[in-house]
Amino acid sequence: MSSATPDPVQAAIQAALDLHRSGQPAAAEQILRQVVAQFPDHAVAWNLLGAMLHEQGQTLAAAECLARAVALRPDVPSFHGNLAEVLRVARRLDEALVHARQAWQMVPDHAEYHHKLGLVLADLHHGDEAIACYQKTVQLNPQHADAYLNWGCELVRQQRAAEAVPLFLESIRLNEDSPLVYNNLGAALSLIERPTEAIHHFRVALQQQPDFSAAYTNLLFASNYDAAITPDELFAWHVDFGRRIAPPPDVTLPWPHDRSPMRRLRIAYITSDTRRHPVAFFLLPLLRAHDRMQVEVMVYSDSAVADDVSDLLVAASDRWVSTLGVSDAAFVERLRADRIDVAIDLAGHTTGNRLLALARRVAPVQVSYLGYVNTTGLKQIDCRLTDAICDPPDEPSRYTEQLFRLPRHFSAYAPYPDAPAVTPLPALARGHVTFGSLHSLAKLGPATIALWSSVLQAVPGSRLVIVRKTLTPELQQRLMLAFAEHGIVPERLDFVGDWMGPNHLGCYADIDITLDVVPWSGHTTACEAIWMGVPIITLYGNRTAGRMVSSVLTALGMPECIARSPTEFVAIARRLSSNLAELAALREQLRGRLQRSPLGDGASLARAVEDAYRSMWQRWCARSES
Repeated sequence: MSSATPDPVQAAIQAALDLHRSGQPAAAEQILRQVVAQFPDHAVAWNLLGAMLHEQGQTLAAAECLARAVALRPDVPSFHGNLAEVLRVARRLDEALVHARQAWQMVPDHAEYHHKLGLVLADLHHGDEAIACYQKTVQLNPQHADAYLNWGCELVRQQRAAEAVPLFLESIRLNEDSPLVYNNLGAALSLIERPTEAIHHFRVALQQQPDFSAAYTNLLFASNYDAAITPDELFAWHVDFGRRIAPPPDVTLPWPHDRSPMRRLRIAYITSDTRRHPVAFFLLPLLRAHDRMQVEVMVYSDSAVADDVSDLLVAASDRWVSTLGVSDAAFVERLRADRIDVAIDLAGHTTGNRLLALARRVAPVQVSYLGYVNTTGLKQIDCRLTDAICDPPDEPSRYTEQLFRLPRHFSAYAPYPDAPAVTPLPALARGHVTFGSLHSLAKLGPATIALWSSVLQAVPGSRLVIVRKTLTPELQQRLMLAFAEHGIVPERLDFVGDWMGPNHLGCYADIDITLDVVPWSGHTTACEAIWMGVPIITLYGNRTAGRMVSSVLTALGMPECIARSPTEFVAIARRLSSNLAELAALREQLRGRLQRSPLGDGASLARAVEDAYRSMWQRWCARSES
């Protein structure tokens, strides 16, 4: 008996598949290219070649091959699905949407086609439609771990992180070996201000993938909340990030810059917080006051959100560049092409940072400022702007950057444009003092709760109000139990998870005195409280993060509100509470006091910062000429 003659094309395709599975993609690609050269109408070969090229990161070549497959066999839904995926990666989203819809319409009960359509819709910012696709995916295939992951990611983008947490947990249940999901779960927990749990999941992500830079940077940020982690430990972890995660700089890079030490400098502020965000309210007065004879001010914004504060920042800049969606490699090329002299990172290890790009050097001089409370850990970032209160000269440095101490408070503050007027002291009408907190709930750890409980015990009849959008019933219960361990009954606690009015500042109408947090003090919160006439009591900490409010109070001429021990913290609270007439008078004075202080003097800050940039630039010029 004779056997059937084998199909040579099918045999070649099978050989290519075998080579691909055995880790020989180049040999597999060569065979498939020979097949399509000899049989240019073989749609399956074109599809397979395109899929292999996509795996190798050859996106444009993959798209061309897959488009040939679709043209030859438009009736095959998988060809449309594969092409949609590659076009999405290539950011040809409108084309991707056409093919994703085509695959879905051809097989409407196929879970994966719903998932691929959801990914394209998400990238097109059609978030609700994307969520509907992910929901349909898991209805058709309850074991689809990636659909739960991407559903959760879309909820996070919509600022619905609490809803995303159970979806990430379900994705992990279906696939425990996914560092990406653990990282995203940690990020969601951070957003709803549960840092201890977040840290755990970031650590798991790094155990599974030790070079996972996003997980490491998220871990470092969240660790700043934990008073049990010493400053030395934090410093060591940041240094380890710089050593293990960040790519080495291109040391052979020839900078084409004019090395004139006194010429006008091109400076670049790099941030993703160009909206109603704490960083923006400290950046704005600096941008407005920069001397355009000394510097040209450029802002590189990674923010997906634009609002009224964004408009103010744009107006205060000489040039505004959106870098949203730009890869780190393209980001580096863009800033080098723009011939930036001094690049100022305002993010550190916060969301949307560009540390991996800065590690490759985007400018001759690179600076860390304002947005992060610790070192970046990158030796490629040359300097950090600070002041002598946050970082005393006689203290050992825990920075990879060189410290430049400004001769004044390290920032200036621009209040909310729609901030309400200062109201009368509420204690005069109520007959008791109300302490308050508008801090991130992540900062309300055991040390802070113990300190605040001591204050409540020392001031009979006083109450504490905690204000935060993320105050879920679960978190309220946790806080009540934590205070109960220190003898504070729930009746002395008030929780505000929502408020009337355009912003949260109206809540200060119900607060007499703000209590600061440890180990990470509330810099923005302190400025907002002062603007609303509410004094803040702080405990001078053992790290930069714990000294920012001390710097604010020093700039305001209010050292009497800075405690050097928990006992002194309680004593200050008792003293302020004991004289309501004096407290009421202080309330009326604080806004004007801030305006007349260095915090209200953007011009003074700009001159100091420009002098620092000039000094850094001249030092680089001297080194490059030697």
